[in-house]
Amino acid sequence: MESKLLEKSPLLESLFVSNNNLAISPNLSLVSKTLQRLSLADNDIELLPSEYLKNMSVLNDIDLSLNYLKEFPWHTLMDMGKLNALNLYGNLLTKISDVSEAMMTSSLSVNMYGNPVSCDSSMCWLREGDTSCIQSFCTVTRMAPNNHKVRKLCTR
Repeated sequence: MESKLLEKSPLLESLFVSNNNLAISPNLSLVSKTLQRLSLADNDIELLPSEYLKNMSVLNDIDLSLNYLKEFPWHTLMDMGKLNALNLYGNLLTKISDVSEAMMTSSLSVNMYGNPVSCDSSMCWLREGDTSCIQSFCTVTRMAPNNHKVRKLCTR
């Protein structure tokens, strides 16, 4: 996807480029102030540079499902105060340990189903009062910072 196209669309609110065989994500920083909905689902994206997601303060929904992501820049969630849903279904993600602090900053639903997530002690924060980890992930939801209780845990 040509970045010139995004340069010509400074007021873009929604970007749906699913099922386009994209190998790399477009540089979204060009529309960071206005983009609210983003779908890059069902492409061939292996890498999502963190600078592409910087300053996305009004982004509500991201769908990156059915790609080949091995890593996600979890720290970028800290700047996405309005993000409600992050769909990472069907990628190649093996870790979510860095997401815990980011998820506590806002009300956020993260779909991790269909990823080969490795369970280790760093992920035990997903279950309160239980030291065993969750082997099979679907959706993890955390409440806003004023109420840190787990609303819905993953199911097997």
